[in-house]
Amino acid sequence: MYHDSFTLSFFTANDPMDNAIPSLHIGLPVGLLIINRLHCRELGVKVKEWRHREFDIFIIVNILIYIFSIQYLGIHWIVDIIPGIGLAFITSYFVHQIQPKLRSENFSKINFILPNKKQLYSIVGVSFISTFLIFFIVIDGPGTSDDEPNYRLGLEDVNLETIEVHSLSNPVNVEVINVGEESVQLLLIKTSIAEKHAEKGIFDWEALSSKGELFSLSPKENTSFSVTTESIYDSYIILSKLKNPDSCSEFSDCEIMKNSVGEIRIITHYFDDELIWSAYIVSLPSFYIVGYVLGMSDKEIMSIKTS
Repeated sequence: MYHDSFTLSFFTANDPMDNAIPSLHIGLPVGLLIINRLHCRELGVKVKEWRHREFDIFIIVNILIYIFSIQYLGIHWIVDIIPGIGLAFITSYFVHQIQPKLRSENFSKINFILPNKKQLYSIVGVSFISTFLIFFIVIDGPGTSDDEPNYRLGLEDVNLETIEVHSLSNPVNVEVINVGEESVQLLLIKTSIAEKHAEKGIFDWEALSSKGELFSLSPKENTSFSVTTESIYDSYIILSKLKNPDSCSEFSDCEIMKNSVGEIRIITHYFDDELIWSAYIVSLPSFYIVGYVLGMSDKEIMSIKTS
């Protein structure tokens, strides 16, 4: 997807395609479908007889397209989609319960959000579990080990890592570890330059190698460097590939070369990495919402009282 001049420019500038769990590409439209059905159920009409049925069908078709496209393009995986659907149920029920109360002039805007005893227990449980997952699984879990590769390279592969612009005054510190058994090459280059040499799924490595900073890593070797950007449009990427092997003399040697797989781990340290605590604090309302909904009874979910 990145190996094309237009898409390389568009996606690195607008969406670096490093979306994570849960998938809001699926969560948002699925949430809208659920709200539609809750609304129809409240009105006592069937979805098939709803006057906005065409809009509902349009959303369904788009969801099917999204499910295929985001996995085909590598934006999300199935493990991102399932939690996205779960998030859609949580937020839809919360909105269906709270939104009419917010619009009501006769409803107390102080007490409507306060949880009952069951919801309070649920909120505490969700907060505890989420905190544990964030700090012991997501941040320092097994997948974060320096010995685990986050890129694998075949013989003709050229992989790409986007260095995002977080600050114009603080550099991004990058560490690359060759955790595999094959030698690899890395190329640090400006995105604007790489765009000119990417077409139809192929990077012109020979043309690019003289226009950026080239690194070679033997097995188990590592390197570190810093990247400073001068403007928000001055982005960089890291291209990686297997180091060109010597020509093979026998058929068996050629087969071994074709089956070679390089494994590297690229770690980017942004200046705001320590802001994890502020990110955690900002997440607290979401813990509250999840616990609030999980603590609701079915009757509470389906009944709306605005006065």
